[in-house]
Amino acid sequence: MGTVAIGGRLQHLDTSTDRVLELARQALAAVDDGRVRVWESLGLTMQQIRFMYLLLRHGTPPRVTELAEEMHVHPATITGVTDRLVAMGLVVRHIDADDRRVKHIELTPRGRGVLTADSSTISTVRDAIEHLGRDEAASLTHALEELDRSLIPSS
Repeated sequence: MGTVAIGGRLQHLDTSTDRVLELARQALAAVDDGRVRVWESLGLTMQQIRFMYLLLRHGTPPRVTELAEEMHVHPATITGVTDRLVAMGLVVRHIDADDRRVKHIELTPRGRGVLTADSSTISTVRDAIEHLGRDEAASLTHALEELDRSLIPSS
């Protein structure tokens, strides 16, 4: 049995949970390695990557002030991050039609591709999933959906 901090509390995990966590870490490390290489080749900082993932999660282009609140930074910081990502062709700014003082930020197709790139690592994982039987793939999908729902707060 192992112990891990979840939500600021220590949780005791049984062996099967430990094994799931270890396998998840290994899978994420394999996928992240490919993504990190892409991000490094573009010269992206962790702050820029986090910013882009926030944009990806939003259904509609958020306002600069919303992004600043979510990232716990001053709106001027968001302006600087946005300027650099606009120059790289990864995001665009839109001026609100009803209030020209309000600006919305959106990922470009290139920016979305940087975050969702189908690298060789992703292709390898896709091939491995497709190699699973239909029932195993359905069970994995269900388990990951449940895990996703419990980890990511609904908006």
